[in-house]
Amino acid sequence: MTHREMTKHIRTRIAKAGIKVRVRLYESCGDNYIQVFGVTPDAQFSEAEQREIRIIAQVNRLTLAQGMPIDLERMTNSTRFDFVYSER
Repeated sequence: MTHREMTKHIRTRIAKAGIKVRVRLYESCGDNYIQVFGVTPDAQFSEAEQREIRIIAQVNRLTLAQGMPIDLERMTNSTRFDFVYSER
């Protein structure tokens, strides 16, 4: 699956979970990123929404920076997520 296809898939899965977000892809320092953020600049995700987004990312084998695994219980960012996608 390409970076673009995975971004579209993540967008679809999060929408099916009933969470309103914007999902975009970008490249930085040679890595492929998928960024998830709210539809308004001041949007905050609830703990349940954060957990659901992390589960979707983990199931689709996304990681945090430098291959760090996603911790489902770590609620540190309620406004934006940056996941790394490695094409396999």
